[in-house]
Order: sequence, then C-alpha cells, then structure tokens
Amino acid sequence: FVPDLDPASIDEKLSAACLTNLRINFVVFYDASGRVECAKGVNLEAGEEAGVSADLLDRLPQPHVIPSDPAGAFAGLVALREGVALVAGTSIGKTDGSGPGKGTLVLGRMLTPDVVARLGKVALIDMALYPRESLPLAEEERAALAAFAEGRPRVVLPVGEDRMAGYAALEDLLGRPACLLRVVMPREVHMFRQRTWVFLLGVPILVGALATLTTLAVLEKLVL
Repeated sequence: FVPDLDPASIDEKLSAACLTNLRINFVVFYDASGRVECAKGVNLEAGEEAGVSADLLDRLPQPHVIPSDPAGAFAGLVALREGVALVAGTSIGKTDGSGPGKGTLVLGRMLTPDVVARLGKVALIDMALYPRESLPLAEEERAALAAFAEGRPRVVLPVGEDRMAGYAALEDLLGRPACLLRVVMPREVHMFRQRTWVFLLGVPILVGALATLTTLAVLEKLVL
C-alpha cells in the first residue's frame, strides 16, 4: 500500500464515512524513511473530511524516534494547540511479521472535553484534561503545576467539604509533559469522619437530654 499509493484507493479506503465509523480523527502513513506519504482527517461531529493540521504533523514525532515494542507498535499522547490527541501506531509489514517494515501507520483521536466526559462516566468519576498550553488555568490547576515543578508526581487538593481533586501530569510519546489530568471524587473518608463526629457528639447530648427529662419527670411526681 505504501510504496505505490493510489489516490483513488486512498479516497476509497480512508473516506470520511470510514473514519467516522471508526471514531478516528486522523490517519497518517509514513514511508520507511519517516516521510509523510498520506494524511487524512475527519470532523467526527459533522462526518465530513477535514484537513490534517500542520501543527499536528509538526508535533507528531517521527516514528523512528518513538519508543515502541518489538513489533514496532506504540501508543500515547500528543499535545497540540487545539488539544490533546491519543495516538497509536504500528509498523507496516507482512502479516507474518517477516521482512523489513515498509512504513508506519498512525491513528489518532482528539481527546475533546466531550470524549473525556464520556470516559469519566464509564469510570464513574469526574475527569478533565488540561493541555499545558491551555490558558487560563484555575487556582487549583496552577497550584498542581507548581507542585509538579517541585518534583511531586501527584497532587490531591480539597474541593469544598465533600469533594477532592487529584492531579497527575501525563507525558507524551517522548516522555515530555503533555497535559494535566484532573479527577474529582467524593471525600468519602472525610465525610465518614464528619458523620462519626456528629454521631459521637450527638448521642451523648441526646442521652443527657433524655436523662434530664426523665429525672425532672420523676422529681415532679415525687414532689407532687
């Protein structure tokens, strides 16, 4: 496929409908030397073909410099100006794996806020991704970035009385900082402690009040 690219075959096999059904935003073919042979993109919301941005091609690392497994496969994140993309690639070769690779196939999906929100619903948590270039950031995100700069791999900050936010710095394909992951979860331990304190304080008060009322009732009967 790569050595003899046929434009008609590309349009047929990589049509907007095909990429939309696969829920893939872009596909890039590299030849054995790392040169881009073909790049196709699609707008998944509209189901229409869209060009692959120059920013994506500039920031997508060359296949030969990306750490991969023995089969030549790799997966990870790429930070772009318009957001964060999840990409996966593999060497193009014979089915049995024999012979040298003829190039590299890279597929990508943009991690838009809607996509991240759907992932959070599946995991039953509140998730958000913040590219390092996205501005402005809230006070909590800036505090997390400051903590990462000090060498802390993860940061947990309270968000009100009943929730907490965990932050982690995610790296791209080359191990460089790509984005900030934010996960918000209930502060179950804190809320359990609060309920425990209410119980421990409330029960003695209730028992004391009942004892006082009982004593007054008995004294009233004895006196009268």
